[in-house]
Order: sequence, then C-alpha cells, then structure tokens
Amino acid sequence: MMFSVNLYAKERRGAKLQITKKNGILLAGELITVKENSLLLLNTEGWDVSVGIADIKVIRVIKKSKVWTGAGLGFLICGGSVAMYNHLFFKGNHDPELKHIFTPFLGLIGGVAGALAGGFIGASAGRDNSIQIEGRPDLEIRETLEYLRKKARIRDYPRTEKIPIYRDISIGLYLGYSTMDSRLYKRWYDMWWQGGDAWAEVSYLLGLQVQYFFKNRNSGFSFDLFSQTLKEHGFFYSRPELYSWREDVGFAYFFSFNYDFRFFPNREKNFNPYLSLGYVFLKIEKSNYEEKQLYWPKKNIPIKLGVGLRYKIKDKFFMNSAFYYLPAYKFSSARIGLEYVF
Repeated sequence: MMFSVNLYAKERRGAKLQITKKNGILLAGELITVKENSLLLLNTEGWDVSVGIADIKVIRVIKKSKVWTGAGLGFLICGGSVAMYNHLFFKGNHDPELKHIFTPFLGLIGGVAGALAGGFIGASAGRDNSIQIEGRPDLEIRETLEYLRKKARIRDYPRTEKIPIYRDISIGLYLGYSTMDSRLYKRWYDMWWQGGDAWAEVSYLLGLQVQYFFKNRNSGFSFDLFSQTLKEHGFFYSRPELYSWREDVGFAYFFSFNYDFRFFPNREKNFNPYLSLGYVFLKIEKSNYEEKQLYWPKKNIPIKLGVGLRYKIKDKFFMNSAFYYLPAYKFSSARIGLEYVF
C-alpha cells in the first residue's frame, strides 16, 4: 500500500524525532504516522522514510523549549500578584504616596522572582524525552507506539490489531512517622466534680497502598490503609489541688481514597513526582481510656493533601516517598515504602 504524506503537510504537524538505529545510523525528521511495525518520517530533505521498529535502538522526542514561555507567565503572575497585594496593603490609613512608590518596585521584584521560577519550570517541561526500544518487552514497545501515535501528524492510520494498553497497577508497603495537633483529641467527663484533659501524639505508622492509573498514566486513584501507634497523655483532677497523670498507648486506623496526578508519567523516566488529593477516614480505638472523642472542625472537610516522588530502583520496583497533611486534623505524616508495579 503506497502512502503519501505531502498533500497532508499543511494540515497538522507531527512531533520531531531523532532515531538511533542499532547499526549506529542517526535519522531525524517529523513523525508522519505509526504503523504496526514501523514509523514513517518526513526527513529534512522532504523524503518519506520508513524505519522498522525492530531496527531502532533509541527514539528521542525533540520538544520545543518552554523557558521563555514559563518565564513570561511567571513574571506576569508573580509581578501582578505582588503589586496587587502591595496596593491593598497600603489601602486605608497608610500614606498613599508610599503606595505609588513601592507598588511598581515590589511588582518588579516579584516579577523577576516569578520569571526565574517560571523559566526553571519551563525548562524542565521542555526537556527532550528519550525512549529506549532495544531490549524492552513487546508490551512496553507497543505501549510506546501508542504514545507516539498521539504525536504523529496522521493518528488514524489503519491497523489490523488493537494495541494493548498497559495499565499501571501497583501495590506498596510503607513505614512512616506522623504527628497530630493535641487540641483535636480530648477527653471529657460528665460528673460535675471531676474534670480532665487528654491529648494524643501519633508516632510510627505501617501501611498498605494500592494504586490504579489510567492508560495515559497521567492520573489515577489510590487507596491507603495505615495502622498507627498512638501515645496518649492524660491529666485529671477532682479538685484544683489534686490531680493525676497517665500515659497510655493506643492505635489509630487511617483509610483514605485519593486522586493522584503524576508530572512525568512515562515508564522510561526513572522518577515520577506526583500530587495527591484524598478523602480521609480516621478511627482511634484500642485505648485504655473508655471515653474519648475526636473533634472535627465543623467548617473543614477531611481532605488529605500530599506530594511525593516515585523512583525506579529495578524493573517493576519503585521506591515511593511522600509527605501528607490533613488540615482538618492538623495531622502530618512522612513515609517511605517499596512499590511493585504489575
């Protein structure tokens, strides 16, 4: 079947590729389409070049630099935000002349800082992506072809078989350490002549996490189940001059349902920074105290905010470290674990 791409040249552009073949030959050009066993490129001389998948060693996807785009957005966002904050800060009883002096100056400083941060982020986002083909399993090669198909000029080239999609399913075991705001965990007694107070400090935790990511593996869901030791401190008194002190150890069970987003989802990357947003269920039990109550702030939703990093240490094995914060509980935790990808 003859396939011409020249008539389609002005409708859409494909990704720029640099292909290193197993024999050392280097090819470069625009990706036109992805066939079942080959890639079709348009080289710099305007010729159609077909490259067999079996002959490819490494594919490098050339990305446009986003340094100036990120720097420009950072300058506008940060500079405008600082200038607006300064304008509002000098509103009211402050000297209005100072507002006109400091607002442009501080806005410029904020803009420069934002431009530096935005330029760094843009440089990271615009880095070329190298994909190893030689020596990889057939399933991962087919997944790479599906990834490249989305970047081709012609994406709907007919194919006789459906390319299977690898779904990133993983299970991990974690160890960590946590803290909780003592003011949210208190004990109360109904008898008028006796009062008291108690608080808890969450310490070590052991947990299990299951993750499921969609076919593009940019985002997915995860489930956390953790058991945590709970050190309880009690202070009781029957009269102001008579009091007692107790310490006990209990357990806290933590379950959360999360939505996770990865910045660099491709499995070719050795690391995956990610953000996590979850809904939390926390139960405290197995304590020597019979009466206890965990206070939920009425205006807060029990959500969990997290940031983490997955690092590939071996095929299908990842080291996963993360930090989480629960605003409703004033609860924070840091953990590290080993993760296996199916």
